[in-house]
Amino acid sequence: MANPAEQRVDRLEVALARLSEEVTLTVRAVRDLRVEMGEFKNEMAEFKEQMAESAARSERYMGEFKQQMAESWARSSREMDEFKEESRRERREFNQKLGQIAQSHGRLVEDIAAPSVPRVLRALLGLPESEELNTFTVRMRRAHPERPGSCVEVDALAAHGDVLLLVEVKSTLTPDVVTGFAARLPELKEFFPEYAGRAVIGAVASVFVPDSLVAQAERLGLLVLAAGDDLLSIQNSAGFVPRRF
Repeated sequence: MANPAEQRVDRLEVALARLSEEVTLTVRAVRDLRVEMGEFKNEMAEFKEQMAESAARSERYMGEFKQQMAESWARSSREMDEFKEESRRERREFNQKLGQIAQSHGRLVEDIAAPSVPRVLRALLGLPESEELNTFTVRMRRAHPERPGSCVEVDALAAHGDVLLLVEVKSTLTPDVVTGFAARLPELKEFFPEYAGRAVIGAVASVFVPDSLVAQAERLGLLVLAAGDDLLSIQNSAGFVPRRF
């Protein structure tokens, strides 16, 4: 029978053998883990590289797409502007031809001025298209309320609120017509006592109005109407404010 000291030595040797085996297994496991970690790091590096390449491709494609969209938008915008300008040009030409037809048949007032004057007054006063004017008429002949035998004829008249618009329509405008109409406006008010107290705005209208006459009319405070985008359009300079007589 082994003595106690020998038994302890035997147990110690067994424990040391087990410890050595566990250390060996641990070292092997650590080595395997290092290998796996290295492989994982390599895979992550490859993944990051692939993601970077994918992001670069996506950014490049997105840049190309944005460029294509910008070029397409610019082309569409340019084509739309060209279409709008062509439409305006055709509308102006149509209105001018219509004015010539109306002029040749002596119906310039009824066919051209009549549909346009209410729109012009609404534009001056900032009124919506749906709002009816207080008064609108064409070819009005009026006698002076206090001077028998004195009468005037107004080609078009429109009134709303505190404004009365009087329009002189001519087949051909001349400097004398423009000057004479401006001079007669204060007196014309006397023939319309029902509009007493209202400001009078004068306008001259024709199918064509040269720039020189537009400038002359503006100096006298008159609106100028001629065939344009609409049957009769305001031809005055941007920001022009007509005189209130």
